Amino acid sequence: MVVRIGKGIDILTPLVYNQTKVDNKSACILGVNKIALPLYDLENASKYFYRYFEPYLLKNQRAVTPVRHISLNPNPVDKLDDLTLLKIARAYMEKVGYKHQPYIIYKHFDLKRIHLHIVSVSINNHGYQIKPYFDFIIAQNACKELVKEFNLTDYTKKYKVEKDLDLKVVDYRESNLTQQIDSVVSSLPKYYKFVDFDAYNAILQLFKVKALRGKMLSDDKSEPVMYRALDHNNKTASNIVSSSKLSLKVDTGFLNKHFKESILSVDLGVDNKVSDQIKSYLSQSKNFKHFEKLLKNQGINLVTHSEDKNRFYFVSHKYRRVFCFSDIDTQLSHRLENDPFFNVLLENTKKKKDPLQELVQHRYDQLNKEFDSLRVHPSFDFVDNYYNAYNKAEFVCFFNFLFNTPSEDLSHQQFESLKKKKKRKKKELGISLT
Repeated sequence: MVVRIGKGIDILTPLVYNQTKVDNKSACILGVNKIALPLYDLENASKYFYRYFEPYLLKNQRAVTPVRHISLNPNPVDKLDDLTLLKIARAYMEKVGYKHQPYIIYKHFDLKRIHLHIVSVSINNHGYQIKPYFDFIIAQNACKELVKEFNLTDYTKKYKVEKDLDLKVVDYRESNLTQQIDSVVSSLPKYYKFVDFDAYNAILQLFKVKALRGKMLSDDKSEPVMYRALDHNNKTASNIVSSSKLSLKVDTGFLNKHFKESILSVDLGVDNKVSDQIKSYLSQSKNFKHFEKLLKNQGINLVTHSEDKNRFYFVSHKYRRVFCFSDIDTQLSHRLENDPFFNVLLENTKKKKDPLQELVQHRYDQLNKEFDSLRVHPSFDFVDNYYNAYNKAEFVCFFNFLFNTPSEDLSHQQFESLKKKKKRKKKELGISLT
């Protein structure tokens, strides 16, 4: 089991972080200590929990960082239920001397590996810090004891690459994130050419990885490049993985050398051929998705620059190269802005409203004021369960029209019916006399 201890000044920061996870349904509160859980949903749960930590923080005498944000990470091999996880968390807090402290245990399941977050304070009732020295060593020893007590699977000391690298799209939810990034970063420079750092990030984006540029210290040394995993929206979703931890040290020095080699190997004939091919598909494509599909059929992936949306990269798997054409960027961005049928960004295009939909909306607005007076016919009570308020209003009007009588005066109706009966009797009497 791996433990990480975060220290800080503001208790609201970890509370808001974990509460956001809870609100997004990617975490839950597993247990508390010396804290009462609310009986109903709160608009601001972080401020509610803050009141239980505030008395301890006000008594603080000397501690500079009294807040503790602890992360407990059992091995994903162990399939642990909630009760076992709760026992592990409480046993850990007791071993490190936080048995009588207020703390909240959160279970996070945003990743495929289940892990725990514990928010607490290191100030006791008297205002002094609990075990201020060697707290990390104490935490490691506590984890070793927990592994034996609960018969857990311990992590290996160092990450090692086993056999061949498996090149696939990185999943930030997996436990072997470093191995996945290593597989991508160590393989791509061997097979693909890219002339600058942006082009390098373009091909990495296909595998849901982003590289952060380091600064050169001198001619002989180079800064390590930092890598992060991306989610399906191409937003960073993991911690930093340094190039020094990878099997192939793909740092700034290695990349600059690769950029020079890629520039020297540029073939203008191939560039013109690929450019003409892309322009041809751009002219005959119906929309943006059709354009992407035409390119993919020819082994070309279209990647948009992460910051400049008017800049595009074309990753050709046939030539194993990342292309960037400024003239195609201009044509493509111009068509995206001016052609509503080609534009993939629907928020930039004004869709025409359906006349029937406008009529229905107008009818709904009229009925909304009198909705309380509407009553469903007894034979159609199931409408309350299967229709929302909008459909219910239209549905009720229809059946009120069918089952209700016309809006006429009832006495007048009776008078007319009596007149008809008298006429029929006169006719019958006349026929009988003759």
